Amino acid sequence: MTTWLMTRAARTLVRSSYRGPFMRGPLRRALSGTVTVLLYHRIAEHHDAPWLEASGLPCTSPKAFREHLQLLTELGAEFLTLDELDPQVKNGLEKRKSHSVARPRVVITFDDGFADNFEVAAPMLEEFQARGVFFITTSLPDKAVLLDHRLAWLNASEDGQRCLWQALEDRLRPVPIPVAGPLWAARQLLSPAEIETIVIEAERRIGPLQREQICPLYATWDQIAIAAKRGHQIGAHTVHHPMRYSLSAAEFTTELVESKQSLEAHLGCDIRAFSYPFNAYMFTDEAICRAAGFRQIATVDPGRLNYTGTLGKIPRRTAFCIHDSLSRFRELLLDQGFTE
Repeated sequence: MTTWLMTRAARTLVRSSYRGPFMRGPLRRALSGTVTVLLYHRIAEHHDAPWLEASGLPCTSPKAFREHLQLLTELGAEFLTLDELDPQVKNGLEKRKSHSVARPRVVITFDDGFADNFEVAAPMLEEFQARGVFFITTSLPDKAVLLDHRLAWLNASEDGQRCLWQALEDRLRPVPIPVAGPLWAARQLLSPAEIETIVIEAERRIGPLQREQICPLYATWDQIAIAAKRGHQIGAHTVHHPMRYSLSAAEFTTELVESKQSLEAHLGCDIRAFSYPFNAYMFTDEAICRAAGFRQIATVDPGRLNYTGTLGKIPRRTAFCIHDSLSRFRELLLDQGFTE
């Protein structure tokens, strides 16, 4: 008990000092010698689409994102894309000397493909001479309303939740329904076809998510192409953003291949990077991704890349709304997999 209390007291003392400039030295040392990969989703004000954020989609305010970039710049961070990192890791980066403080290396990534990534985040990155990695769900720029967004829209109202619960109970009886909520249960337990049926039934009673409510939030192909020309890296995030556990290996392969082909057709460049929607993957999926032509495969597992690692299972840490507080963002950089 004494050890536990001392540990808690030490952590509290350290975290209370995050606001001070003297913490930049420890932060720099903690980040040196490895590559930190950060994950963002939307860069927008939190009242912009509250029903979407309530579905579990992380959102970072533009002010906070600028503060994150400013802090990383003050720490001397070298901003990389995965393409820039790839040959370094492949050939073996220089090993960190035990008493030296190497320049921190950071990769800024974004999942899904929202317009604010290109209207707000990309220009801000360029202000700091940085380039990002944008993983695109390719049905979004095609302006197809994502099934998961329709599900989230229904889940945002009490009537919609009741419809979803009833449909889940009818389909899964006598299997007990998890208490985590209908959104989680549908994502985890049902196939896309089953979710589509449930959503259509609920929309008849509650009303559907209108295209004008969601499609303006999706990036356009022109925005993505301009970002690629300006040096940002574009990666794939499947076509329809499905939960991997609900797909067969063949269906998963189709999502991989079609998203890669769509991006390459629109952008005219080789797409080498992929990230798993919902961070859902199976132990055989790295081989499936590589067979589809991807060599940079991003997860949302904790940790950092080291100089002897590969890019077949890239760890990333997500910036949530709580990290709009700069002290909490500093804590994110040091916490769990980011500590020495």
